[in-house]
Amino acid sequence: MIPRRDTEDDTVIAVIVAELRGDIFFGALLSGLKLKIQTLGSRYGGSNHYMRETLRRQTDEGLLEAASQ
Repeated sequence: MIPRRDTEDDTVIAVIVAELRGDIFFGALLSGLKLKIQTLGSRYGGSNHYMRETLRRQTDEGLLEAASQ
């Protein structure tokens, strides 16, 4: 099997994931705060696609909790 190479999308998402994780750990984003995709996109410079994937990855890691709308 040939290893998959990172795409540009994966790289952008990885950077946003790291920045969001840092903001959570260092208190720039408060616990219990409802995170909105559009607001996060403006803050981190990512499209809605990137922000949805970032939130999914952070939720899978247990860093964020998904809430029903």
